[in-house]
Amino acid sequence: MSLPRSRNPYPRRGKTPVPSEAGHLTDCDENNTTTYTGSNGSWILAGNWNNGRPDENTCAVIPAGKTVTIPENQDAACRTLTMQVSGATRSALNLEKESTLKLGDGSARTSFVHGDITVGSSNIPVAQIRIDGDHTITGIGGTINVRHKGQIVPETGSGDTLIITGDTGCTGYPDSRDCSLTILGAGFVLVPLDNRAFVVGTGGEKLSLDTYDMTGTSTGHRVAEGDGGLEFGNEVTGACKWEISSDALNSVIFIGSSTLGDACVRGAGPTTLESGYLTIQDGSSFCTTGKLTWRSVEGDPATSPQIVTSGTASATFGLGGASPCAACD
Repeated sequence: MSLPRSRNPYPRRGKTPVPSEAGHLTDCDENNTTTYTGSNGSWILAGNWNNGRPDENTCAVIPAGKTVTIPENQDAACRTLTMQVSGATRSALNLEKESTLKLGDGSARTSFVHGDITVGSSNIPVAQIRIDGDHTITGIGGTINVRHKGQIVPETGSGDTLIITGDTGCTGYPDSRDCSLTILGAGFVLVPLDNRAFVVGTGGEKLSLDTYDMTGTSTGHRVAEGDGGLEFGNEVTGACKWEISSDALNSVIFIGSSTLGDACVRGAGPTTLESGYLTIQDGSSFCTTGKLTWRSVEGDPATSPQIVTSGTASATFGLGGASPCAACD
């Protein structure tokens, strides 16, 4: 398949809340937890950690203000990852090209990402986060920027699931990104995904979601903005909100594509189109029982949102509970 180019992440919005770190190591104790204590530098060096380099049996903690790098062509692992924030000072983790981070140990685990993860750089081969088991990643304002063909993939297959979510105790949750984790970028999400936060295409490129079925709850958002896009090549279900914002004149949500193949959306959430294009490719379909808000917004120029279908594609909205969407083939 052809792969998208890199792009810049969206600008952070508003004031970043300060999470409480209490209880964030529920899958760990002091004997299997290691904290990054070195200067900004390499994950790989054992001396940069107070309890040795993390592995799949160890919970890794990156304090606020630290920037840690998994160097080119290196493998890393941890049972869970906690990335801290203090006020406006965040932690950061960068995966350089052809590096990997295996997250999890095959069991149900939870990581807390209040900082910023960057998967990949402007070069290939790609970098990867590998999800091992049923893994939840939650965060207040945290981001995972999947750059330049970077990937989030399962370690073994469909039994490895990624749940992304936010903090239910945060003011503004679930509609504020400052209360949630956000996945964005120009790469690929190829792991079974349960979306309870934000998946965003922005900055002039597409984030591609493919391979495994994906779902989401009413707290989840799928957003195109800033001339970016989302591209689906799988079956997508659930009550997530679909959104193209008014400042996204050329933003696109593709249901199916020439590179990813057909897609089928069977949802229950609302769709808001204030600009850009919801495009359903030949052989694909989009159906939601939720409300469609389809409106032009005043500006210079005024927006002109469009729903585009081709061939046998279909788009259906607002069926309500009495006439649910048919199952995908």
